[in-house]
Amino acid sequence: MRSCDLSKRLLTVVAVMTIFVASCSGSDTTVSTLSSAAPTSDTTPSEPDATSDTVADTTDSTDSDIRATLGVPLVTLLTPESGGGSRPELAWDAVDGAFFYSIVLFDPTGGAYWGWEGTTTAVHVGGEPVINEGLSGPSVIDGMAWQVAAYDADQNLIALSDRQPVAP
Repeated sequence: MRSCDLSKRLLTVVAVMTIFVASCSGSDTTVSTLSSAAPTSDTTPSEPDATSDTVADTTDSTDSDIRATLGVPLVTLLTPESGGGSRPELAWDAVDGAFFYSIVLFDPTGGAYWGWEGTTTAVHVGGEPVINEGLSGPSVIDGMAWQVAAYDADQNLIALSDRQPVAP
């Protein structure tokens, strides 16, 4: 697989989810973009603003509507909502027929903050190897959420998780 194709697919999933949510809520939403995502890679567009007064509702009730519209089953997330530190391991159940997975970590405003694609069913925020505490790089703050998509070998979306809150 070419990294360009993977990046486009990740952006498509984020855009579809964002447009669908925006159309259901009647809000005007701008899609944040991720660049150069590839298997076992990660991308961080910017550091989260820990001083932000705005916190998005990360438990969006339309996730099941999105899955129904796309005709895909649920990916079960295993990571607790808090207690994993600033770079928790994000883990989920394997999906039958999945060739690879993609993760989007959303900032407190609901914008895409960090992305990853790979074949494993767990990864630390920031990727592997784990970035030590105190070093710069992607990290979790209160008000963030994450979501996993599973794809088959033909790069078709075959399962999607709900957005789940995650905090240190």
